Amino acid sequence: MAGRARTIKPEWLDDEALIACSLAARVLTIGLIVLADDYGNGRSGRTWLAARVFPGLTPETLDSALAELTAIEFCSLYQIGGQHYFTIRNWDTHQRIDHPSQPKVPGPESEGAIRVTSGTYADSSRESRETKRESCEPSRDPHARAAAAPARASHSSLVPSGASSGSDLSEPKDLTGSARVARSRRPLADVAEPMTKSWTPDAEQISALATRFGVDPARIANELPEFRWYWLSGKGAGKRKTGRGWSQTFANRIEMTAKNESLFAAPRANSNGAPASRASAQVARFRELAIEQERAELEAENQ
Repeated sequence: MAGRARTIKPEWLDDEALIACSLAARVLTIGLIVLADDYGNGRSGRTWLAARVFPGLTPETLDSALAELTAIEFCSLYQIGGQHYFTIRNWDTHQRIDHPSQPKVPGPESEGAIRVTSGTYADSSRESRETKRESCEPSRDPHARAAAAPARASHSSLVPSGASSGSDLSEPKDLTGSARVARSRRPLADVAEPMTKSWTPDAEQISALATRFGVDPARIANELPEFRWYWLSGKGAGKRKTGRGWSQTFANRIEMTAKNESLFAAPRANSNGAPASRASAQVARFRELAIEQERAELEAENQ
């Protein structure tokens, strides 16, 4: 959205209020400054902003970080006509704009602007999507729908039930089948562990990455064998990361493959069917070795 380059002053490192915040909140301050228009305002739609600042992570990471930033009055939230926005307080102390362009979004002083507290941000964002969805559906039972509206409005907690208020990465509420099994085998988020042969990202992360880059979720999953091989037997063997760290590393890999466009097309082949380059041949061999290794392990377990 923003077309201008922004500056981060050295004083950002000395702000005692920011020092007390979580890493996610500090990252979000940079994201908001970069995404804001020349007046310090920008879009804060939950799904959109989470994908821009915390790709591959759940929207609850954004909820927690925004709650911290509004608590220290770094920014405030508002909505107009069901659309959510943020405004950075003391914007002029962060940036110097000599020739501001036209506003990209309506400001907090605009007509119809309603201030949104951090405690109701997540629910108001969800409720606005539900309202739009309901407006497109035929009204089957208006009395039941009217009774359901106050129930939705009563949910004002920023953190999902069962999650601690200090968590910056909430676990998915429902996992089924192989996703539940894969999740149960992953290490705790705060314990660094080496890569395992059965490591698999959450189904929600795979879906989010597929949506972000516009590919089928199966294409994201196809990167797993090579990813695991690199950290098990390749140059990354022996490295230890937390469960959250492995998820972020996998997201970084997908982003890298998207930048070099290998995510969107299979490697080209010569007339004899061999990969066109040595690098492509290595990638193909890595995948074959990983698949063979997994097949052998499954056969050993079944014996």
